Amino acid sequence: MKVLFLLPLLFSLVSCAPAINQKSAAIHAQSAQNAIQNNDWDVARVSWAKAVKNGELAGESDQNMAILYYEYGRALGTTCYFQQSESYLKKAYDLDKKTGGPIYMSIVELARLNLDQKKYEIALPYFTELMPILDKINAKEEAPIEYSNILTEYSKVLANTGNHEKSKSLLQEAASIRKNNQGGYSITERTLYGSQCK
Repeated sequence: MKVLFLLPLLFSLVSCAPAINQKSAAIHAQSAQNAIQNNDWDVARVSWAKAVKNGELAGESDQNMAILYYEYGRALGTTCYFQQSESYLKKAYDLDKKTGGPIYMSIVELARLNLDQKKYEIALPYFTELMPILDKINAKEEAPIEYSNILTEYSKVLANTGNHEKSKSLLQEAASIRKNNQGGYSITERTLYGSQCK
């Protein structure tokens, strides 16, 4: 969740013009975070929409808009607005790619968004793109439990697209990582796409 690390940056920008929209974006972003803490993703979705609109009106930086698009995309997908979710997560990805941001975060969410909808053929290229990026940032060592979770998810996608041999290999690797990191935990909470449908 990008916002946990970069939300303070939004608040630091409220003194710049146009200050009203920037301040509104920060207020709505904080409201969305509070709603997520209360597991009210519908309120979070509405608040992120307002944060995005105000951010765009304020001419926020590409880095800040990537955060807002990413978080809005997650909220949209959790509340079952799947097409819009994919659109905003792709916008976040594009801006992160343009600015050298953490593109793996958006790719993880795009992969999971499609996995949770059982759209395995669509999820597959995202997982395929993701793995070399995670290797490059040494995710296996830096975040072993999260890495093993992703391997397990990738394995499921592979099994459902006919690559059973590689699926089995990834499951074994994931189990080995968990065995070597007993007591470990993921530092981020997984987005549960489609879990808050109205």
